[in-house]
Amino acid sequence: MFGLFKKKDPGIRVADRVWISEQARREACYRAWQKQPETRFLAWFETSRNLLEQYFQAQGASGFSISLAGFSGTGTQGAPVIFIEHFPLRSEEQAQFAAMGLQEAKVYSCLEEPLFRLFGGDRLITMVERLGYRADEPIEHNLVTTSIQRAQDKVAEKMIVSGNARSQEDWFGNAGFTL
Repeated sequence: MFGLFKKKDPGIRVADRVWISEQARREACYRAWQKQPETRFLAWFETSRNLLEQYFQAQGASGFSISLAGFSGTGTQGAPVIFIEHFPLRSEEQAQFAAMGLQEAKVYSCLEEPLFRLFGGDRLITMVERLGYRADEPIEHNLVTTSIQRAQDKVAEKMIVSGNARSQEDWFGNAGFTL
């Protein structure tokens, strides 16, 4: 009846892998690249891209692909794609995923990111450590993805202004959030 009880379109499926620390996430990206050197890594923010690029270079890697999400073209050319962070707004993420023709988007995150810190990431770090998670062990579950999407939706509801930023932390500051 007029779409009143219709479920909201979930968009493109997101497969989240969340690590406790930034260092653990970088190491996971490097291991993924070692297994599949054709993997393309996409960052939403220049600072994130640069830090991962520096890490790969420090490991002696060459021939890797780390780009900014909005500037990576629209097709994936069959290469695996891993986003190395979430964009604070789910709508922008979904638009990029769709433009790239993805059926599923892999996102590697860490609890130290500003998006997680805004919603109690420090408490989560303590909790997962108490549960016995190792730093190199990712947290993967549909509930994690759902929680991230809810956080992104809350950010969209409270956002004052969105604009370009070099880092996720700057984006939140420009949008009127206090971390």
